[in-house]
Amino acid sequence: MPATRVLFVSPSGDDGADGVDGFLRDRGRSVTTVESSTAAVRELLDGHYDCLVTEYELPGDDGLELLRTAVELEPQLPVILFADAGDDVATKALNMGAQRFIPRGAPDALERLDENVTEVTESSPSAPAKQDISDHEPGDDEIVHAIDEAPIGITLADPALPDEPLVYINEAFERVTGYPTDYVRGRNCRFLQGPDTDPETVGEMRSAIEREEPVTVVVRNYRKDGSPFWNEVTIAPIYDDDGELVHYVGFQSDVSERERAKRTAEKRAESLRNERVALERILERVNGVLSDVARALVEETDRRAIEKRVCETVVSARGYGAAWIGEMNAPGTRIELRESAGLLADADTSWEVESLPRSVGDAIESGRVEGSSLEPRTDGDTGLNPIGCRRIVVVPLAYGRTTYGLLAVYSEDADSLDRREEVLFESIGRMVASGLNAVETTRILTVDRVTELVFEIRDPSFPLSAVADMLDDPVEYVGLTEGATAEEYHLYLTVAGSASADPAVLTDLPFVEDVRKIADRGEQYAFSIVLEGTTPFVELADYGATVQSISAERDSARLVVHSLPEHDHDALLKLLESEYDAVELRSKRDQERRDRTAHEFVSDVESSLSDRQYTALKTAHLNGYFEWPRPVDGTELADSMDISRQTFHQHLRLAQRKLVDAFFEE
Repeated sequence: MPATRVLFVSPSGDDGADGVDGFLRDRGRSVTTVESSTAAVRELLDGHYDCLVTEYELPGDDGLELLRTAVELEPQLPVILFADAGDDVATKALNMGAQRFIPRGAPDALERLDENVTEVTESSPSAPAKQDISDHEPGDDEIVHAIDEAPIGITLADPALPDEPLVYINEAFERVTGYPTDYVRGRNCRFLQGPDTDPETVGEMRSAIEREEPVTVVVRNYRKDGSPFWNEVTIAPIYDDDGELVHYVGFQSDVSERERAKRTAEKRAESLRNERVALERILERVNGVLSDVARALVEETDRRAIEKRVCETVVSARGYGAAWIGEMNAPGTRIELRESAGLLADADTSWEVESLPRSVGDAIESGRVEGSSLEPRTDGDTGLNPIGCRRIVVVPLAYGRTTYGLLAVYSEDADSLDRREEVLFESIGRMVASGLNAVETTRILTVDRVTELVFEIRDPSFPLSAVADMLDDPVEYVGLTEGATAEEYHLYLTVAGSASADPAVLTDLPFVEDVRKIADRGEQYAFSIVLEGTTPFVELADYGATVQSISAERDSARLVVHSLPEHDHDALLKLLESEYDAVELRSKRDQERRDRTAHEFVSDVESSLSDRQYTALKTAHLNGYFEWPRPVDGTELADSMDISRQTFHQHLRLAQRKLVDAFFEE
């Protein structure tokens, strides 16, 4: 019984997977070992095997990709995945058509592998029973006729004649090559060779003939009409009864389709390898930039410092030659550079957009990441085109409706900054814009000078006007907080006196999900409403503005916001006009804003407290009453002040309220 032919794929070659090759040979297997999926595909196309055994970790492709290709090429070929891999890989392999999955790390892994090779190969259909053919053997004429009619080209060459000419060809040879018998007979078969015939392959055939050894090669040959084809040639010596060489027999098969498939598979494997290498290089490079940018956003609290760190971080990564962050002027015709790295020290800081690479204008117009190639720099260049850089990607730094300029990144390689890197830099751009927004939002709370804008909105659909209409009372804005989800917000409002209508009716408004009462103090009724979706207050914050106050009646509302002096204030008006009718900017003025010192804050809070409230607050603090678990209770502290427990809690609660009110007003 012939030995089972096993194709074993291991990146370690003959010594791979703990001696699998030798173990299977010792058990009578015929084992061919290759080190990559590409080599395995070549073997499957060229040879005949009873079983494919492959590891999972392979150069280029993995074992699952090889399994997929093997199933396409040889659907009946049993495949065994022999690997240290998890259950997910095993499940995928079996679902893709593998017959077995053997954990390589199991104590009896080799024995199990051998047993499974036997099982999967013996489960194939058995050979039919041998029959008696003694009365059916063909005669010489029948054999000659069969050779003449064979579907593959067959030739005989005479080594006794000079240049070993062909002395016989069958009809298939004529069909494959287009050369008639009269032309071929008496010539050496080298007339099939042409400009793309590999000399090494021809030399391999010549050496085998000189050694009188059989040889099989695939060679590029040419038909009579000049068209090329891939010819699988097998040449073998033929001897007479005395052992003398009398002929060389040749077999020719047109394997062009097979070679095309093989080369397609090899190109695909090579493409996948190159893609994987490129992706790993990109991820290694950009992930480093991503990590360093995130660190800069955490460590820096100044916009200029963040922009400088971002540019320097990009340029410090291998392959990026320069970077800059710039802002557009109001008409959008010029770029003013804020920070840069990798540019010449004397580079201008203000540029016409038309003089810059095309992707700058494209990014301004589209609001998306745009990339383009760069022409090599010359002395006459008039744009931001650093020496040695071949490609540019421009990233809008957009947060909500606010754009903090553009980030431009230059690559020294024309093939870099492709779509994959553009996607990664798009994420970096969003992260930088979010960080700049946080810095600007914080800065507006601490700067000494702000711009105050007062808007009048005469539109009954404005949220607070709609609330005032439903309650039949003017309402005042107190504040806004985020809810349980990203789209939920809590809007805090007050009504002077007691509300004329039950605030629960506000749920009839399309933008109100719920209403909650906070306090009814007689002189003021406080409540909150839960909003679903974006609100003008959130959108104003996206533009870097903070709401200071809103007073609303059913037919009008007065909105006061603060913004940084350098911000685009026209954008705030356009935002409100896009949402509501009859919006008017009533006033705009810069004003100084001096924060109270810590001493002034303490003094103001202390002066607002009564003696009993101050004593209750300080006594509670000194005795650890605000810690958990509490070392004392309210009764003990009340006794120390010679008051009742209820009176103590009343004084403490009022003191806490005044302290918290002062904090949030600050």
